[in-house]
Amino acid sequence: MIQIDKKEALKIVQESGHELENLPDEFKKDKEIVLAALKEDGSALQYADKKLRADKEVALIALKQDGRALQYADKKLRADKEVVLMVVKQGGVTWKGALALEYADEKLKADKEVVLVAVTNDGRALDYADEKLKADKEIVLAAVNQNHRALEYANKKLKADKEVVLAALKQDGLALKYADKKLRADKEVVLAALKQEVSAHQYIDKKLKGDKDIVLAGKIDDDLLNDMAELLFKNFNSDDGLIIETDIDIIDGEPIKGTARIMILREGLPNDSEYTVTIERVVELEGEDGDEEEDYETIDSYSIALKNHEESIKEFETAIKTYIEYGGSKSSIENLQKQ
Repeated sequence: MIQIDKKEALKIVQESGHELENLPDEFKKDKEIVLAALKEDGSALQYADKKLRADKEVALIALKQDGRALQYADKKLRADKEVVLMVVKQGGVTWKGALALEYADEKLKADKEVVLVAVTNDGRALDYADEKLKADKEIVLAAVNQNHRALEYANKKLKADKEVVLAALKQDGLALKYADKKLRADKEVVLAALKQEVSAHQYIDKKLKGDKDIVLAGKIDDDLLNDMAELLFKNFNSDDGLIIETDIDIIDGEPIKGTARIMILREGLPNDSEYTVTIERVVELEGEDGDEEEDYETIDSYSIALKNHEESIKEFETAIKTYIEYGGSKSSIENLQKQ
């Protein structure tokens, strides 16, 4: 190993905290160097000496930089309520500190105050809460009001609680997927789901499939359909190969093993006067040898002629209907406006 002095070591970790891993052990015990590394990358806590991982001052620097560093902190700190509360309150774009609840001491996962703060920040943190709190209606309501997917982690009894399920559906109609079977046959609940997301139809109990009100609610308003078609036409016209997709777990009314998604693909070159839009479904299954196998199926295809705007919009409208019929979400298209 190349010999370096403290000044050089500081410069290295200030540029990349992760480089602490490659420094001699003497520097992993040096508080100044470790703190410099953590200010750049909180996850570098995993490379610090055991004594420093138990140092509250050191741990807090790491946790403020990256809440996930809680998993590398000393056991006593993971059981420190003040520390854990600070972490689960932290915000973030793709990953919030609330999800660090996974690494907290079991006693704190059963602490209502801690869990309530966590699920209010990110409902998905309910996944890491103690089973008793997954059955606590106040906790679960706070979670589903923040993120509809939290319903997946709720106690079975609360998945059958109409108030809880309706709260989740206000966030996203696809939460119907996690509701109790009886509620998936409840007309009020199903209509609430379809109001938010028409592709929730794939989770409706068969008894309601033919209901006139349900069928009507499952249709996209003509004006909305036209707006979505215009949005797709604009985006597909400007970005070759753009993919819109939705994860699905039901095909022809039956749950599938493995994972699947429905996609809208553009085939052609950016400057082509005509191109093809296809609806494809891919199912990923684990093969006998453990490797993943992908099975692609083309559901339908549509020809888009740039010079014939009116006909192209009609084709896109038909494509959207097919996409949603096979489980594609309306929101996946609407999200194009946010990009």
